[in-house]
Amino acid sequence: MILEKRDVRPSPETRILRIAPETLADPVFRNVMLLHVNVVNGEFVVGEGGQRYVALPAPAETYTLHTVGNTLFGASSSGAIQALSDGASQKWTAFSSPMRFLIGYTKQNGNTYYIAGGAGGLYLLAGPSSKEFLFTGQYSTGAVHYERCFAAAGRVIRYCVPLDPTDWKETSEGAGSFELPDDGNGDVLDLVSFRDRLYCFRERGITCVRAHASDLNFVVTSVPCGMGNIVQGTARCLGDKVYFFATSGLCAFDGSSCEVVDPANAAYTPRTDGTSASAVYEGRYYANVLYGTEKCILVYDPSIPRIRFIRFKTDTLAAAPDRLYAVMFGAAYILQGTGFPIGSYEARVRLRFDLGESDWTVDAARSDSTAVSRLALKPYNGVTRDIYLTAGVKERFPSVQRGRVFDLSWYSTSSKFCAGALDLYLRRIRE
Repeated sequence: MILEKRDVRPSPETRILRIAPETLADPVFRNVMLLHVNVVNGEFVVGEGGQRYVALPAPAETYTLHTVGNTLFGASSSGAIQALSDGASQKWTAFSSPMRFLIGYTKQNGNTYYIAGGAGGLYLLAGPSSKEFLFTGQYSTGAVHYERCFAAAGRVIRYCVPLDPTDWKETSEGAGSFELPDDGNGDVLDLVSFRDRLYCFRERGITCVRAHASDLNFVVTSVPCGMGNIVQGTARCLGDKVYFFATSGLCAFDGSSCEVVDPANAAYTPRTDGTSASAVYEGRYYANVLYGTEKCILVYDPSIPRIRFIRFKTDTLAAAPDRLYAVMFGAAYILQGTGFPIGSYEARVRLRFDLGESDWTVDAARSDSTAVSRLALKPYNGVTRDIYLTAGVKERFPSVQRGRVFDLSWYSTSSKFCAGALDLYLRRIRE
């Protein structure tokens, strides 16, 4: 018997590429951005929505928000400071120019005092209508460190008597001031109490101040940075690091050195027009940025090392122990839960994936989203193709999507969007 000889070729290699919260750290994925998408219990869900908290007294003005404990304050561009509560506001005092920062210190007798600083100088506030002028100068930032309050103007740092924020009179054993070295790092932008040191984030570097309790033998040293120009209002302590924006991108400082956690890119830039530009809340770092030309809130969660965005057009952020506040439409809002802020938005997962040296085709996709979503896929230098996805249904692309590098955008306009994963069905091309 003669057998017919045939050219038997193996079937094409197939593969499922899964896009899910637990796979985003895979090196195949690049430029991952979550726009108005949060990760909750291992699923993608619509990001934080906004609940209106209180109308601002002068909505036509620009406000920055500040928190001391659970008390929310609004500082207007005309110089007024308001104490804000649920549905109400109380004017405390007014200054000749806007205040850039507000910190508080509670004495052992239970009374809380506030230190406010700005272009008009440094002030002590004890409550509504209680204002005491302390010093002239262009004050940019303040912090509570151990038993003292500190405030910075240029390279000069002032401090109060230990345990007494009302006493700033300079003495050899109490309050005083010192000047940071003129080493090319510029003026102080942010003061951060971190571990057992006070760190001065300056225009082009970081300076460490060792200032323990009542000890007046302060030790000032420079620490390595090398991240470029630092953005004011972005340095915040979160866990075992301080996060801040600089020319290099979003950076992390551990007390001795800096690293870039998200490199600078053309997709978004930190805002430089706000003094309350960042906040830390529930283990996440928040910052005001421009996504293209649109105002957004950037969110970085160190446990999920990916950047995401909340499309909430605010100019200021402030965090209390149990709330995160933002300003929009002339009112202060609480960012919480899921859902969209006021307006028309969409939840979107954007990324680029690189399949290596071989060409593949993407034939179909499947998602377990509880709401209808849309998937746009574009091979590098190719044409974008769109398909609609419903829960559990495998949908094929209308034409072959072939390549090695693809740009993907998966989005939904439903506030009920919730998905554990998006699966892409691939076939390797054999030449």
